[in-house]
Amino acid sequence: MSRLRDSAVRLVNLFRRERIERELDAELRAYLELEVEENIRRGMAPKEARRAALARLGGVETVKEECRDVQRFRVVEDLWRDLRHGFRRMLARPVLAVVAVAVLAVGVGANIAILALVDALLLRPVPGAEPERLVAMFTSDFSSGRPGANSYPDFLDIRDATRDVFESVTATSRTSVGVRIGGETRVMSAQLVEPNYFDTMGLRPVHGRGFEAVETAAVAVISNGVWLSEFGGDPSVLGRAIVINGSPFTVVGVAPVELATTGGLFRVDVRLPLAFEQLVRLGDARQEGRGNRGYSIVGRLRAGVEIGDARAALQVVARRLHQSYPGAWTGLSGQSRALTATEAARLPAFASGPVVGALAVLTGLVVTLLLIVCANISGLLLADASVRRREMSIRQALGASRLRLIRQVVVESLGLGLVGGCLGVAGASAAMRFVTLLLPNLPLPVQLDLELSGRLLVAALVVSSSVGLAVGLLPALYATQPRLRLGRFLQTRFRNALTAMQAAAAVFLLIIAGMFARSIVSAYALPLGYDPDELVLVAVDLEAAGFSEDRGRAYLRQALEQVPTAEVSRAPFLSLRTQRRSFAVDGYQPRAGEDMEVNASVASPGYISLMGVPFVRGRDLEPGERNAVLVNRAFARRFWSGQNAVGRRVGRSTVVGVVEDGHFVSFREAAIPFVFQSMEDVYSSQVTFHMRGVSADAARRAIERIDPAVPVVSVTTMSETVDTALLPERVAAFVSGLVGAVGLALACIGLFGTLSYVVAQRAPEIGLRVALGARALQIVRLVAGGTSVKLVAAGVVLGAGLGSGLAPLLQAQFSGAGGVDLVTLAGAAACLALVASVAIGVPAARALRIDPAEVLRVEE
Repeated sequence: MSRLRDSAVRLVNLFRRERIERELDAELRAYLELEVEENIRRGMAPKEARRAALARLGGVETVKEECRDVQRFRVVEDLWRDLRHGFRRMLARPVLAVVAVAVLAVGVGANIAILALVDALLLRPVPGAEPERLVAMFTSDFSSGRPGANSYPDFLDIRDATRDVFESVTATSRTSVGVRIGGETRVMSAQLVEPNYFDTMGLRPVHGRGFEAVETAAVAVISNGVWLSEFGGDPSVLGRAIVINGSPFTVVGVAPVELATTGGLFRVDVRLPLAFEQLVRLGDARQEGRGNRGYSIVGRLRAGVEIGDARAALQVVARRLHQSYPGAWTGLSGQSRALTATEAARLPAFASGPVVGALAVLTGLVVTLLLIVCANISGLLLADASVRRREMSIRQALGASRLRLIRQVVVESLGLGLVGGCLGVAGASAAMRFVTLLLPNLPLPVQLDLELSGRLLVAALVVSSSVGLAVGLLPALYATQPRLRLGRFLQTRFRNALTAMQAAAAVFLLIIAGMFARSIVSAYALPLGYDPDELVLVAVDLEAAGFSEDRGRAYLRQALEQVPTAEVSRAPFLSLRTQRRSFAVDGYQPRAGEDMEVNASVASPGYISLMGVPFVRGRDLEPGERNAVLVNRAFARRFWSGQNAVGRRVGRSTVVGVVEDGHFVSFREAAIPFVFQSMEDVYSSQVTFHMRGVSADAARRAIERIDPAVPVVSVTTMSETVDTALLPERVAAFVSGLVGAVGLALACIGLFGTLSYVVAQRAPEIGLRVALGARALQIVRLVAGGTSVKLVAAGVVLGAGLGSGLAPLLQAQFSGAGGVDLVTLAGAAACLALVASVAIGVPAARALRIDPAEVLRVEE
């Protein structure tokens, strides 16, 4: 207890230095006066009495130091003194300090930016009280086993059968709605929820209330973002009426900012009670059928219940549902559905795998960049340490211990790391704002909550401190090495190793960037199977306009009549809105466990012709035709072994035509089975008009003239849709290319520093050779011909081996990443050689300008 009290007193005394010094001076003066008076009483003269008192005290400054050691943390004060000394040395060496801090800022900032992305998607807990008790429940597909959404009747059965496991169970469903505020209709992202949603999540609205068990009127809870942007944060918004899909709703609450997204990515603008789903979805009775699987289920475990208990209970429920409803719970191949449960996460289970893989690749790239940064800064500090060896030798001769000097050098590098870390955090913050600004251009309501939280600031402190300590340790050991020859040997070998490592890492990053760049070039050169040029896409939402199915069908017929150049599909090719459906195929017997789901879309007559997809056989859909479908060659090949598919039945419809395969769903593969259903058979409230040869403004005006009440969700081109489909590869290519370029620049800075040091160390030898008649080519070969070529060659070999070895892992995470070939390897090596030639040329030119007389005179 006394030790703890002493530590507390010492800690407090760190902030009372002036007061402690005054008290110590006063106490020592009082003590000396008493000693002097005592000596005078003993008969000493005043001067002799003071001299004797000082001799007995043992020296005022010595006693002060002993008292300071008792009263304060000496180590902390020494570290603070070393840190201040380090900052003064930074000001005295501005060029070295600026370069080191800038390089550190790049490395630390890149890592913090990626860490912020990882935190937002994976590490940050699900919003809500006690998030570890929240469990997400999924209904798996028949044969693929992928976790998917649930039906509303299944939710009711799960809720009733698991009351002993879950404290509460809630259901949600996402949709888009048209919200009219102040006379203008905007398409917003909505979430339909059960009344106990906020209780299950453990959060309450920041203003107003949530939903009651029985709502007698249509009510809504708006998001914090909508409250601020549309209503200016006015608390009187409660009780205001807003029109959603043509029906009035009363605002009763404002959701907390923690619930700004669902699934960690998708923005939620307004929440509505599931009891009013038919009012929102205009009579679509989705809650009645077990085949309508569009609901997410989240439960809160009871205290003391583990997730294993929940999984066991869900298995019992799944068996019961399979026995009671075999039609809905048995697939075409005889495979039964299953219920699964996972800890609730910011990302759904089906998306976490690809996201984790992509983040792992990006993290690997920025960590590689950080290693280059460490090697680069360590090389710079090693060069500076060679200048300080004389200083360190003198201080050691005066009595300073080697450990004390090492600590000083390491603390100085720690100061560099902290300054670079601060700038890196600022750069990471700017990068996060830039990424957030790009998200509104995506076709989905995506929102990333990137923020510099306390955890990220701590991580930045740890990373920058660790880098500062790591890069300063070896230069500190070298600067204080008493054996000069051994120190120079270690410095040369270590500097060369650092330079080779930087070159290898730069080549590796360039190879990765080359893989993605080549994949994008090949993707854009790929024949799509249709013509994307001069094609304008206008997406509308009929449900947001308050249209029922009958009125929506009438609108589509009117649109095709008034705009003869337009055709309609549910979603454009390569979009994220392509559906997957299961069909009973005429004459095909599914194998046990076979996945019968195929990609499907809704198309108007003439859509295939407008897109330029060639017909293999048969004809196009006709206006007003029912029970007719088109299939592609891959569909016919899979289910009918390439036989004539025209006249065969798919579900209740007859195949009237077979079209050529194309990249309808993915850039990676064209031969994916696809079904085009007639818009007379399948209604979709969200459709996209396709028009060729018109401007975007003209296309928008043409659609708006049909009915101004129908909100236009977006106006894009097919070329922009192609760009969006390649977004993962484009982002990966941009990031890897940027990181590779920075790594290449840093590697060449390291090579430049190494050769500059060689020129400085061998200046007397070079001067002597020039004096003896050496030609310029011989001097260049002496400086650059041996060490530099070996370092560059070693970097190319190591980087190429590393890139080739890790390429399969990269391709496993990014299906679009190309392989490593000779072109990629040669390109990476050429980039390094080109930039390295500049880094080599400057020191070589400096060597040619050495004056033999000047160098030899200094050497004497």
